[in-house]
Parts: sequence; C-alpha cells; structure tokens
Amino acid sequence: WTPFSERDKLSTKTGQVHIYVEDDVAKDIVNSVLANNIKDRVNVNFIGSAEAIIRQLAARYKDQDVREACAIFDGDQRTKKQSLLKSFLKNLESSGSIEDEKNWIKKRLTFLPGDTWPEKWILSNLADADIQAMAEDYRVSQAELKDFVRAALRSGKHNEFYTLASKLNSQVETVRDSFSKRAIRNSSTDEQMIQSFVENFLDR
Repeated sequence: WTPFSERDKLSTKTGQVHIYVEDDVAKDIVNSVLANNIKDRVNVNFIGSAEAIIRQLAARYKDQDVREACAIFDGDQRTKKQSLLKSFLKNLESSGSIEDEKNWIKKRLTFLPGDTWPEKWILSNLADADIQAMAEDYRVSQAELKDFVRAALRSGKHNEFYTLASKLNSQVETVRDSFSKRAIRNSSTDEQMIQSFVENFLDR
C-alpha cells in the first residue's frame, strides 16, 4: 500500500531525463534494462509513432528545456535513420545552424535491438532459447510454451502478446513484462548499449 502523498509524487515524476519510445512494449524493454537508481532519474514516455517522437524532440530543442531528452526508436526504424534526421530538421523550421541541429539530434537517438518491431524481436529471441524457468512460472512445459510463442509470432503485427497471454491465461501486461525482461537478458550487448546511451544524459 502506498500513501496518497507518495502515489501523487510518483505519478507526477518528471525525471532528469525524458526518454521517448514508440509504444508500451518498447517502454517495457527500456525499463527492463535500466538499473533501479537510474529509473528514479528518468521518465520513459511512449509517444505512439516514430514521427510523433521526432516532433516531440523538435519541440524540446526549440524550448531548450533544462531537462535532457532522448529517443529510443523501434529496431525497424534503424534503416530509416536518415529520414528521421531530415524530418527533425523539417519540424524545426529553423534558420539557425543546421550543423548544430544535426549534431544535437544525432546524439539523442538510438534504436532497440534487432531490425523489426519489438514484439517480434522479443519472441523471436526466445523461440529457440532455453525458457524452462519461464515455462515453470506459467505452469506449462517448455515445449508447450515454445508452441505458444510460435503461434503468437504467426498472429500478426502487434497481436503477439494478446495471443500469447490468451494461451497462457494471463494478463497481457504480465506476459509482456516477463518476456521483455527475459529477451533483453539474452542480449547482454544490447542491454549494455541502451544502459550506456541513457547514462550519457545523466548529470549534464
């Protein structure tokens, strides 16, 4: 139980750094990576789309907010990096230094692991991995859980965790959180990359 005053403080936390991501799955991945002492200093916000993130970053650049801001895009945006940079400059509609603007945005964007959308990356990462411990948590065999994962991958973009949660008779949020954590732990290089990226913006 959390006293009202504490709940109110948590719900209005601004954080030292704003991290923009595309959706709640991306938010789960990022939160799975960050150390507890860092989570208290950042605010991870899902915005809805890559283009919406770019608009938000352009607004932050114009406002020159004292708090830092950065973005972690889905992996399938990696090949569109140049388009994202161009869109940022277009949204600025600035007559200032283009080089300064380019340098600012280049330092403040990176990507989630893989080259696809987060749900697919998470489940593909685990489809052939040892997930016995997860199977035990969900009271199914590892073979059954892998069958469920493969079925979820076939269910279509952004439907994956709804399908998986249904098969596991669990809440979508619970399944998404546990699978996100397990997938990023299987990818320690990517985990460290995201952690280091965020740490770069702390205590500036």
